[in-house]
Amino acid sequence: MLDDNDTSVVMIDVTRAGGNFTKKEVSWGKILSFLLPLGIIFLLLVSVSVGVLISYISDLLEIPEGQLGDGDEYGYRLDIDSDMYFDLGANKNGFQANDEFPSFDSTVYIEGTCIDEPDYYCSGSGVIVSSRWVFTAAHVAIDLDVSDTYVVIGSDYENYEDAVSVSEIFIHPSYKYEDYHYDFALLKLGRSVAQQYIGEWVGDRGDLDLINSKAYISGFGDLDEEFADCGKACLEDQSGYFSQRRAWTNIIDRVTGSATTGNSYIVYDFDSPDGKNNSLRKGSSGFSYDQGDFSYAGKGNSSQDPTNLEGTSVFGDSGGPMYANIDGVWLVVAVTGHGSEFSDYGDVAFNSRVSVYFDWICSHSETGASIKNC
Repeated sequence: MLDDNDTSVVMIDVTRAGGNFTKKEVSWGKILSFLLPLGIIFLLLVSVSVGVLISYISDLLEIPEGQLGDGDEYGYRLDIDSDMYFDLGANKNGFQANDEFPSFDSTVYIEGTCIDEPDYYCSGSGVIVSSRWVFTAAHVAIDLDVSDTYVVIGSDYENYEDAVSVSEIFIHPSYKYEDYHYDFALLKLGRSVAQQYIGEWVGDRGDLDLINSKAYISGFGDLDEEFADCGKACLEDQSGYFSQRRAWTNIIDRVTGSATTGNSYIVYDFDSPDGKNNSLRKGSSGFSYDQGDFSYAGKGNSSQDPTNLEGTSVFGDSGGPMYANIDGVWLVVAVTGHGSEFSDYGDVAFNSRVSVYFDWICSHSETGASIKNC
């Protein structure tokens, strides 16, 4: 009998029939060969479950493709005959320049030897605003070697009407290569061009009340599969390589900045026919998975209804003009700046206002090479 302070000890005999007790070891190889298939099956089940969950939430919330991923369209509506965009860009087949449509003869293709890679050509779009001057984007001009840069006139740069060398390039002094701010530049031509190729620009006239106005935009964007990730929207022309000037329409949703703020934009979004990709709608978060942050477009509202030739810019359109009708005259009010990588429905396009650069532009006007409206 034990009292509370006594401890009982149980002795366990591990010997059996005179033999020795030996601990059996299981190899790690066998353990891993058993666990690895289970792990793979587990990961597959998790992956499928997550995919089903995302699909369910997307359907539930009806999240538009412009916020979830790359759509088939690229800069233009796929439910509209693409030829109409290029007829507009060439002012033909019912799109002749008049009170309803601006002339796009002033929209030019810019090409030159790349400064950093002299074995290659860099290119973009621009707009002639005086006999010796072209507006474009700074991120287009900054890569060009001025000794081998040309402005190509005509609606097809492979079958051009004229090509004029560039004698000087002026990048806005506040432009920084790593961001989009002050994305504006001037090209001075080596000789004068004909009057028919010169477009009117806004000068120092007001453009802050352009919201909800219809704009026409044009450029020589890359729609050839060799240079663009355009998928079903890729095009070919008679030469096999697509080199046509395109024009499209949109409704201006935002005008940022003030009358004199240098870093200012005219902004629109690429609305889908079903109305589900209205990125600049009232209450928008200012973010999409395609584009990231576009909250600097500011607050406001936007119609969900696309125009008949609704579109947005693609790579290569940078520097091309945006026209708006002010007091019955079609005027260049901005040049194409930047947007999303995919240029699909939901894209938000930022275009550099030219009126805010009036003083800087006119500081380059000179005898023999004056800039109109200065």
